[in-house]
Order: sequence, then structure tokens, then C-alpha cells
Amino acid sequence: ERCGPRQTLNEIYASAGRGLPIAVVEDGKLVGNLDPRHIMKELGRVESLIDSFEREVFL
Repeated sequence: ERCGPRQTLNEIYASAGRGLPIAVVEDGKLVGNLDPRHIMKELGRVESLIDSFEREVFL
């Protein structure tokens, strides 16, 4: 399974949620990999910040 630069955050979030390792590629060369658990943790943190911001704006 591949993620490209045009994929949405939701699509990448789904791949990480399935536990697939995330490769970091630059110019077609592997430059690293990310543990999907770390990605899920960070995406959850960002989602929480967005939810808090939306509550402040609308209240």
C-alpha cells in the first residue's frame, strides 16, 4: 500500500491505524520510516487540538 503527496490526512490516518509501517521517501529513495503508533498518537493530539479550537470558536 502506498501513500502519495496528494492523499488526505484521513487516508494516511487509516493506513497508520492498520499498523502499516510508514516509509519516508524523498526523490524515490528511502530516507526513514515511522512507527505507526507514533503517527496515531500525533494525529490524535492534532485532532484534539482542532476539536478544542472549534469549541472555542463556536461558543
